[in-house]
Amino acid sequence: MDDLPVEGATVTFLPVNGHEFSAVGRSEPGGRFALSTAGAKVGSGIVPGKYHVGITYNKCLNPVPESEFEGLTPEQRNEKARKLAGDPRYFPPRYQTIVPVKYHRPKESGIEVEIQNKRLNAVTLEIQSK
Repeated sequence: MDDLPVEGATVTFLPVNGHEFSAVGRSEPGGRFALSTAGAKVGSGIVPGKYHVGITYNKCLNPVPESEFEGLTPEQRNEKARKLAGDPRYFPPRYQTIVPVKYHRPKESGIEVEIQNKRLNAVTLEIQSK
């Protein structure tokens, strides 16, 4: 965004013609993302074709700190999470929209790409914060 990579954004590819499957991925550090076709295993790629693209990223402003869970077993972590569910410091969660709303809906984002090959594509998605 604004020439900088966004980590943690959800990227959704929706087929223009409605005949292929949609695909979704989450951006990693550096802004790279791998897509998974709906109903397939993670990282399965995408069916070639034209797609509308949507990008969302909402940052939690009051996350539960990892220190609350340090040294706990998975069962203890689950129990602690249940107890924290009533803690007003963390719940309800508050979010800040990082990627502007105009990019959230694939058909309305103004971003359209064509995928030539199921796995070997380098697609750069450039968006602006304003």
